[in-house]
Amino acid sequence: VIFDGSRSVFDPLLKPLDMKIIDSAQSATSSNSQRSSLTGNSQPMTVVQNLFSINCICHQQPMEALNGYHIVQDQQRFWYEGEWVMGKQQGKGKQFFSQVGMYEGEFVAGELQGMGNFRWLQGQEFTGQFNQGCPIGGVFVHGGGTFSVTFDGKTKISDPSLAPTSMSPVVMSTR
Repeated sequence: VIFDGSRSVFDPLLKPLDMKIIDSAQSATSSNSQRSSLTGNSQPMTVVQNLFSINCICHQQPMEALNGYHIVQDQQRFWYEGEWVMGKQQGKGKQFFSQVGMYEGEFVAGELQGMGNFRWLQGQEFTGQFNQGCPIGGVFVHGGGTFSVTFDGKTKISDPSLAPTSMSPVVMSTR
């Protein structure tokens, strides 16, 4: 894949100048058009399930061989930029989920794990703790309001059915 260098790898308008298919095996995807109570997203959602046919765009290494800092992109508009250990996202990184949003934070063994920030394409934002790709609790900003939220810890951040189990407004001090 060749880019002109004028856009960030996380820019949804990024388009390659030239592409060559190295491996014809495509990533498995699933789509879901359910409406999300948090994001209001009624658009079909693509979630990458199998990334191992993808190569690093900065070193052209197969993803399963990556160690250190790399940038990975597939044809479904999945991007990850950050640290890798033995072919899995590990440490600090940024991941763009096609038609959903972007996560920036900590990864463990390829999962969103620890402290992170997720911003949906519609502008809503969650900052807090994640466990195996599922938000647990933190702060949610939506429609000019800021809320303290908790989640069930079982629903992935990219799942359109994600909804908080509790949500209360955060009152800002005016001192």
